[in-house]
Amino acid sequence: MPKTTKDLITAKIAGQPATTLRTIEVGPEFDSATDFDCEQLPVNPRLRDTADRDLGAMLGLPAQPDFGIRRCQNAFILSLAAGLQIGVNAVHYSRDRNTYVRCGSTTPNYWTYRNVKAAVNWITASPDHFGHNQIAPQNPAWPGFLPRRSSITAGPGFAEECLPICDMQSCLPPDRRIIIRDRWKRDTDRFPRREIAEATHAFLARYDTAVIDAALTIDHPSITWHSDQLGTARLGSTSRLVNLGRRRLVRIFNNSDIDGGRYYRAFWLEVPKVLRQSILIDGVPVEEYDYSACHLRLAYHAVGAPDALAAFGAGDLYALPDYSSASRRAIKLAVQILFNAKSLTSAQRAIAGELNGDDWDAKLAEADHLIDAIKATHPTLDSLWHRQSGLGLQFVDSEILRLVLTELMDRDILGLPVHDSILVPAPHLATLREIMDRTFEVEGARLAEKRFRPLRQHRFRDADLTNRSGAAAVGRRDGIDTAEHKAQNAAKSGLGLAVDASVLDVIPDIRRAQRIRNGKLPRVVDVQAVAPWKEEGVSRAQWYKKQRDGAARQAAAFGVLLARGDKERIGIVMEALRKAKSARMRSGSRGRVLADQLFDRLEEAAREAGWTDVGTPPTTNAAGSSK
Repeated sequence: MPKTTKDLITAKIAGQPATTLRTIEVGPEFDSATDFDCEQLPVNPRLRDTADRDLGAMLGLPAQPDFGIRRCQNAFILSLAAGLQIGVNAVHYSRDRNTYVRCGSTTPNYWTYRNVKAAVNWITASPDHFGHNQIAPQNPAWPGFLPRRSSITAGPGFAEECLPICDMQSCLPPDRRIIIRDRWKRDTDRFPRREIAEATHAFLARYDTAVIDAALTIDHPSITWHSDQLGTARLGSTSRLVNLGRRRLVRIFNNSDIDGGRYYRAFWLEVPKVLRQSILIDGVPVEEYDYSACHLRLAYHAVGAPDALAAFGAGDLYALPDYSSASRRAIKLAVQILFNAKSLTSAQRAIAGELNGDDWDAKLAEADHLIDAIKATHPTLDSLWHRQSGLGLQFVDSEILRLVLTELMDRDILGLPVHDSILVPAPHLATLREIMDRTFEVEGARLAEKRFRPLRQHRFRDADLTNRSGAAAVGRRDGIDTAEHKAQNAAKSGLGLAVDASVLDVIPDIRRAQRIRNGKLPRVVDVQAVAPWKEEGVSRAQWYKKQRDGAARQAAAFGVLLARGDKERIGIVMEALRKAKSARMRSGSRGRVLADQLFDRLEEAAREAGWTDVGTPPTTNAAGSSK
């Protein structure tokens, strides 16, 4: 009788009798069918009521006599009201004293740890209006430290009573259509690459025109309408503001402009599925079509194995041999965690944390068994598991939806995107299905292969995955030694030269001159290879102590090279200097200052040795000395 996971899967495939199918469940933390999406925004301490009213008292709370606490209380209420206007149901804040000490010079004087804590305790005394998720700050000395934030959520009565007292339009954050967030999910001031920004803005401008002119409404008995655009939806104990005027999509990237990139902030993206299915477009009910196992299918194209995907046929990619169909939700969640985790250990702990049960050791063992089953079923995807590839897959599916929506607009059909699915009027469902399937097979495969091409090549090349020109680098897999490998890569790069491998002890890689673009000193001369301390008869540490900055060290090493009279190597350095000076014009101010210091010293040393022009060796007289 097979006992291990591998034996179970082998027995199932071979048709042998196996043990009873396993069934696992995860907790109902979020149900997209009935729960509202709960994105969080940071509380804005600068929001204040123009008349300095006690907004808490207007919501039925006891009057707050302290001026500073009342200001903090109003900031929480106005921030939460602004969040409701854009579909966000919670604001987060810190309970770490050090946060307020570090930010004291940039926040109002009343925004202190004491006042914030008192304001939170004051407003959360009314559970009908506010919910509180209090989290203790994490010790920065702990491994894997990430800031932890407590949050205030809108209660059932807040959405209804905040409308007449809060000027929410004045509380809204700046309307940015493309946002890049850091690893703590905080908005940054970075911008995507030009081609991505231009394509996104062109699509959003055209989509805004189509969606604003459409007649959108939600026909559901749980919504109480206050006007043509604003209403309050109450599902169970949860109440949220529904604003049909929020139709402008915002594209949010994570960490970089090729990670994430899905569309958010429109009202149909924030409401539960039960309300989304009740949307009417120009009076016509909508139908939804989505990609089944979207990320798993894209992953097979990403690793260049479409044939392995075709072997599954029309079967469910989330089906595992030794798990029942009731475990599909848990398996799907485990697959997403494996795609997004940083390591195998973090994936095991995250999956165990989602499983039902109180015995942590038993849940860890079940998580290990589940991971083994997933990897055994999809062995082709080993290079993507627990390597944070999920955000890259999100970027691919967001690009696919952009192309699908563009083609729908070409046919005068309005689609409402929901991450990996689209809503259209019911009569156009067949057209939507045909466009989405064709786009996925053609463009999806191409985009996935392009997005993950460096990751696939990593298995066959060394640490230098790419070069400036985009040409494939030569790897050691071809039997080429290190020197020739570096020489050929330098020849293909933007600043490289077709140099001989024998002279690379002076310039191991001329592409290092491109460091100037990042505000760093370009490495024109390899000090370690020249070893000028040997000429002076001192140790390397003593020589480095004497030459305190990088420009002085490279200039001294170049002087030693000039003294040796190796014209071929000196000519290569001078040519690299010319290329680096060209790159200087495309760098920032700090990079130019550092580069100019190095260039002046190298050129001065070259002039003293008689090198009057780049690449021109010094002339000699009859006696053989340089002029």
